[in-house]
Amino acid sequence: MTDDQTKATVLFKQNYISTAHIVINQGGTYSGKTYAIEQVLFCLACETEKLVITVAGQDIPNLKAGALRDAQSIYNNSEELQLMVKNYNKTDRIYEFHNGSIIEFKSYSDAQDAKSGKRDYLFVNEANGVDFKIYSELALRTAKKIFIDYNPNAAFWVHDKLMGKPGVQTIISDHRHNPFTPPLMRDKIENLKNEDEEQWKVYARGITGQVTGLVFKNWHICEEIPKDARLIAGGLDFGFSIDETGLILVYKQNGELWVDELLYQTGLTNNDIGKKFTEFGISKNTEIIADSADPKSIEELRRMGWYVTGAKKGARQR
Repeated sequence: MTDDQTKATVLFKQNYISTAHIVINQGGTYSGKTYAIEQVLFCLACETEKLVITVAGQDIPNLKAGALRDAQSIYNNSEELQLMVKNYNKTDRIYEFHNGSIIEFKSYSDAQDAKSGKRDYLFVNEANGVDFKIYSELALRTAKKIFIDYNPNAAFWVHDKLMGKPGVQTIISDHRHNPFTPPLMRDKIENLKNEDEEQWKVYARGITGQVTGLVFKNWHICEEIPKDARLIAGGLDFGFSIDETGLILVYKQNGELWVDELLYQTGLTNNDIGKKFTEFGISKNTEIIADSADPKSIEELRRMGWYVTGAKKGARQR
């Protein structure tokens, strides 16, 4: 891989020499993280025979526009790599090597779909678009190493379930780590600070941001609700098979709102929800404001004796 390694960045070296089982690449735009990881994968496929390497993304169009395009660029720019590759199956998106190794580009519809096939190396591209259950099934069937990359628009399962655990290495990068970023693009990325500082943190520095479009941005996680906070009401959002049922209690103290998340779960009937109210010690005098799009569920809970009302929706009054 001599030809292509002349265009390698520090991210290539960090990923290539890592001894961790899971290597997380959190980075801003143009950091070159996807390109660097795929350079590593091509090297591994060339060095060891009969490896199975899977590059997984949220869907095929996303892979074609990102990881697969980068792989084709790496291949086209390396004469040595071209000699090592026996064939590229465009239909199935598989690079076949003379030594029997393969690199396949795939997406999975659900966790059951992800149970098919085993591999030596896994690369989860733009992981914040891949469901954790799908990742879990893929990871379970990966023998050697897992690479993950994403732009950190907001915290997701990588932050909650992987970071800081044994055998996991996190590499944070941005455009400054990539010497091949065009100067004009560097300027555009840095100028984000004048337009949207939250986006600048994410895309220019690779720092985990907050969800775009949040109603409340000035918030933080706390350990407990202050003892002298006053309970205002509860909030209930109905769900069942796909969407979770969510339940919160909202308190107020010295002009600040405190929110206690009590429930976030699928598969709950209205009877189950009522039992949860009791388990959480909610008084039947406490108003619970629920999604007004489900009046039948609201009425069923009211008939159980709970003070449930529908949320008032519409244009915000000025």
